Amino acid sequence: MLGPRTEGAQPVTREDFDRVMHVNVLGPMMVLPLVLPYVETGHGGHGGVLAVLSSRMGSIGSMDSNGSWLYRVSKAGVNAALKSVALDARHATCVALHPGWVQTDMGGKGADITPQQSVKGLRQVLAGVKHRDNGSFFNHDGTPIPW
Repeated sequence: MLGPRTEGAQPVTREDFDRVMHVNVLGPMMVLPLVLPYVETGHGGHGGVLAVLSSRMGSIGSMDSNGSWLYRVSKAGVNAALKSVALDARHATCVALHPGWVQTDMGGKGADITPQQSVKGLRQVLAGVKHRDNGSFFNHDGTPIPW
């Protein structure tokens, strides 16, 4: 959930904060610990892949803009939740994924890629992750993204 589109750091309302953080952070924080045990036993006990749909905008290491900053903060929050769950994983591989700038209602018609291109890339990334990638953040094309 994007929330208000802003340019720069601007005060947010409690209503906007609650709505965006509940969807983008609280929801995953409630679900990830419940799902992890099932993913741990996937693939014959060798563990499966547990991923969250994040955004490059949640990367602190590559932040070069502060537009839509409530969204950015929420995606940094879900990234932290994923990284925390990855520390509990023994067999599962937990990753955060950036779908790219996608031609959706949120991304707009001028975005770089179609939903089909994004999904194809995300599926390839998920199929190729190894356990050594546990706790990593990837672009839809497989390029690592700094936290």
